[in-house]
This record gives sequence, C-alpha cells and structure tokens, in this order.
Amino acid sequence: MIVEVKGLDGGPPYMVRFDDGHTGLVFPGPDAVVVHK
Repeated sequence: MIVEVKGLDGGPPYMVRFDDGHTGLVFPGPDAVVVHK
C-alpha cells in the first residue's frame, strides 16, 4: 500500500507498506502498475 508520495505531482518515489508490515521507499520501474482500491 502506498502510504506517502515523495515525488512531485504524485510521482515516485513512494513510501510503501508491505503485507508483512515493514515500510520502504520504492522507485517503481516502467512495468509497475498502481492499483486503486
């Protein structure tokens, strides 16, 4: 789950909370997909 957007205008990098509870800064590649709930 994206919990914070660090880039300009909604762009990457993103602070992401993973299923196991840890968080990390993610710079998604060109093949990444953001799925909205």
